[in-house]
Amino acid sequence: MKKNYKVKAYYCVFIVLLNLSYSNHLYAQENLKIQENKSSIEIILQDACKEEESGVFERKLRKTILKLDKKYDWETSLKAIAYEACYLEIKPWLIKTAFNLGHYGVLNGLKPSTVEYLTGTLTIQTYGKVAYLKVGKLFEKMERAGVNPGNVYSFISTAIYEHYSEEAMESLAMIYLKNYKENYDHHTSLENALTASENIRKIRYERELHKKTFEILGLPGEYKDNKDFFENHWSVLNIYKKKSKEFNLPDNEIDIPKLNTFANKWKNTSFRPAGLSRKGIDDAGLIYFHFQDQYGDMKFPYSLDELIEFGEQIEIEKIKPGDIIFLRLSDKKNSMLHAGIYLDDGDFLHANAKNGVLVSSINDAFYAKKIIKIIRYLD
Repeated sequence: MKKNYKVKAYYCVFIVLLNLSYSNHLYAQENLKIQENKSSIEIILQDACKEEESGVFERKLRKTILKLDKKYDWETSLKAIAYEACYLEIKPWLIKTAFNLGHYGVLNGLKPSTVEYLTGTLTIQTYGKVAYLKVGKLFEKMERAGVNPGNVYSFISTAIYEHYSEEAMESLAMIYLKNYKENYDHHTSLENALTASENIRKIRYERELHKKTFEILGLPGEYKDNKDFFENHWSVLNIYKKKSKEFNLPDNEIDIPKLNTFANKWKNTSFRPAGLSRKGIDDAGLIYFHFQDQYGDMKFPYSLDELIEFGEQIEIEKIKPGDIIFLRLSDKKNSMLHAGIYLDDGDFLHANAKNGVLVSSINDAFYAKKIIKIIRYLD
C-alpha cells in the first residue's frame, strides 16, 4: 500500500515538473518572439528615422505591435508609415495612430505605397478606420484613372483641409478628373473642382450627391438613381492615355540674391500637405513658388513625380544654388518623393511637419542616404 502511495507521489511530482518544463518552454518561446519582434521594430525604425526619433517612436509602438500576431504582417504596415512619419518628424503621439490606421488599411487591401501617402495627410487631421479606408480606396481609384500619386496626394490633402466628407470627396474627384482631362493642369483642375463643388462638400447622402455631381459634370444621358450607373462614369473620366505635358526650360541662371531672399522669407513657415500659402506649405509647394519667384509665369509641373522626369541630372560634386534635390524615403521604387532647393555650403531648403520650412545639410547622414537625384532646370 505504501509502495502505491510512493508511486502516485512520484507520478504527481513528475507531472508537475513536466507542466513546469512545458510552461517554461512556452515562456521562452514567447520571450524569444517578443525579442525578435522588438529587434525587427528597432531595425525598421533605425533605417527610417533619425537616431533620436527611432527610440521615441519604438517606445510608442512597442506594446501595440507586440500584441499582434506575426501572421498579420505588421512589418509591411510599419515600413509603410515609418519612412514618411520619420521624414516629416511627426509628433510622437501621432505615430501610434498612423500605425493603427496603416495596419488596418494594409489588412483591408490598401497598397503600402497608398498608406505611405496617407500618413502625411494625418498631419492635417486624423480620422477613423472606416473613413481612412474610403480615402485610401479613392486614392487608388484616382491612380488607376491616370493621375500620378503626387497629384492625388495633393488632391486628397486639399479635400481633407477643406472639410469634404469622404462621400463628397469622390464627387470632387470626378469633377477634378473631368477638368484634368481637358487641361492637364493640376492646380487649375483642383481650383475649378473646388469652386464647382462648394455646395456638395458636406453632403453625406449618396443619392443626393450622385444627382448633383451628375448635373455639375454635365454627363451625357439621363440620370438614373443607382450606384452602378454613377460608378460606370469613372471609365469616361480615365486620363491614363493622355500624353504628358511638355515644359520649356528657362535659359537664364539662378538669381542667387533672390534665392537667398526667398529662403529667408519662407523659413519657419508652417507645414501643410499640399499647402500653397504662408499659412502652410510642403516641399512641392515650396519648389513651385521658388520657380515662380525665379522665372515668373513660366510653367513648371507641381507634382514631384512629374518634375523629376525632366531637366539635367547633376553630380553632387557639381551642385549649384537653385538645383533641386530629390529624396526617396526608402529603397522601393514607388516610395514617396520629397525634394528641397539647394542653397550653398551643403545647405538645402525643404519642409517637414515638426519645423515647417527649414534648412538642413545634404551632408547629414539621414538625408545623404535618401538623395536619389539632383536636377538643374536650365536650357
